[in-house]
Amino acid sequence: MSDNLFQQLGAAIKGKIASEVNTLNLAITAAQAVDSAARTALESSLQGEISSAQAVDSAARTALESSLQGEISSAVTAAQAVDSAARTALESSLQGEISSAVTSASSVDSAARTALESSLQGEIAVAQAVDSAARTALESSLQGEISAAQAVDSSARAVINGSVSNLETKAGSLAADGNSANFSGNVTGANGTFTNLTVNGTTTTIDTDNVIVKDSIMSISAGASVAANASNDSGFIVERGSSQNNVGFVWDEGIDRFRAVSTSATAATSDIDGTDSSMSYVPMQASDLFLGTDSVNTIFTKVADLGTASDFSTALNGA
Repeated sequence: MSDNLFQQLGAAIKGKIASEVNTLNLAITAAQAVDSAARTALESSLQGEISSAQAVDSAARTALESSLQGEISSAVTAAQAVDSAARTALESSLQGEISSAVTSASSVDSAARTALESSLQGEIAVAQAVDSAARTALESSLQGEISAAQAVDSSARAVINGSVSNLETKAGSLAADGNSANFSGNVTGANGTFTNLTVNGTTTTIDTDNVIVKDSIMSISAGASVAANASNDSGFIVERGSSQNNVGFVWDEGIDRFRAVSTSATAATSDIDGTDSSMSYVPMQASDLFLGTDSVNTIFTKVADLGTASDFSTALNGA
């Protein structure tokens, strides 16, 4: 609003000054025209007088020229005085109008500023009151949420700390990198999946209804190349309960052959017959059995072709 007012005021003053300057220029032009006509007329008249006086004595000519020069100077001085007074009056009038306009504009601008500042001050006060109330409500809400979060965090920390303490006490220690763990106690879980599993110890117990093994060939008694394991018997022992002997199918390192046995020995035994002197053999049933490249049935047929045992004995004795 203030900028437009000053623009309008400046334009009005500029227009006023231009109008007054134009008027002054017109007056000066008119005065110059009058002065030019007077000069022309005077010069013409003087020229006539000079021409007439040329016949007069030189002293008279000089006196006349001196008198004329004085009159000309006086006329010019008078004209300049009139022109200066006119300019002074005009400038004084314009200066008064400019001062009045500036004073009026300043008064209007001051009133507008005062009204604007008063309006803005009211709006600022209202905004500050709203902001203060909003801050108070927000701080109260945040404080409640912070208190609730702190309570939950405290409970969670207690539970986590208790769980971590139990884990450290019961399971050993977890590696800081999260990629490995060492446990000195028992570990129990519902399910476990491992890319590779290595179990070190004297006894590994698998308590399941069914064991599914994907290996096509199983390695038993691994590490037999070590001297301490070279004499161990290897195979399978089936426990049959406390009222019956166990049965097994084992490789006997002492005689280098497989045995199907009934024994009181367990899987912890490294020498079956050395541990159980009363070990006995158990029957095996199959549709056929091969000795070398011949089946047992074929062998029995060949033996029958030889005759009876008596015939064989007689042949041996050369009878």
